[in-house]
Amino acid sequence: GKTTVLKTILGFVALRSGDIRLDGASMSGVSQAALIASGVGYAPQEQALFQDLSVRDNLRLALRSDRGFAQAVERVYGHFPFLRERLSQRAGTLSGGEQKMLILGRALMLRPKLLLIDEISEGLQPSVVERIAAALREERRTNGTTILIVEQNLP
Repeated sequence: GKTTVLKTILGFVALRSGDIRLDGASMSGVSQAALIASGVGYAPQEQALFQDLSVRDNLRLALRSDRGFAQAVERVYGHFPFLRERLSQRAGTLSGGEQKMLILGRALMLRPKLLLIDEISEGLQPSVVERIAAALREERRTNGTTILIVEQNLP
């Protein structure tokens, strides 16, 4: 149900009928690269990190080149300061909550117009959920990001 909606928007599941539009342009049937280029970000439910790569490398993968990395990563540190201290640490050694924040941080690296988030709070302690919620509120306030959250339990 809920996750399928996100996967359909992202083109991972075929659209049976209708059209998906962003800023008036059809997004139906376009590649994931085109979706990203048009401003769609995604933070999946699954632990979608490269476990053996460092925090820095996982964040760097969000961008096509190193151009703009310093500015983008500073924005992410503003939301999740602990990541700055863990840049060289392997992503797989982070706690579950820290991994979720890294996944969200990677999605925010591109400064998306539309951010799709799937079950970000699943299994997390309330303080981590509140930190994530605060980051999303700030992202909305400062950048005007539209955020679609698929979630069973919202704080």
